[in-house]
Amino acid sequence: MNYETLCLLADMYDISIDYLLGRCDFNAVALEDEEHEIIKQYRALDQRGQETIKANLAFETSRVPQNKVLAKSAI
Repeated sequence: MNYETLCLLADMYDISIDYLLGRCDFNAVALEDEEHEIIKQYRALDQRGQETIKANLAFETSRVPQNKVLAKSAI
């Protein structure tokens, strides 16, 4: 494939060209500014705070229909 086609596919599936070419095992996801801020705040917490956040995330994801969780995680 030519470069333009690779770019179109990567954009269409929201994945990196390296991932398409098998050059990496993971698909790096571009985070929104708010998501970067959440990660920054999470990392600033002590262990108790991080465990609290993890417990809240587990609870919230368990109450959301699984198809919505999967759709979001496929980003």
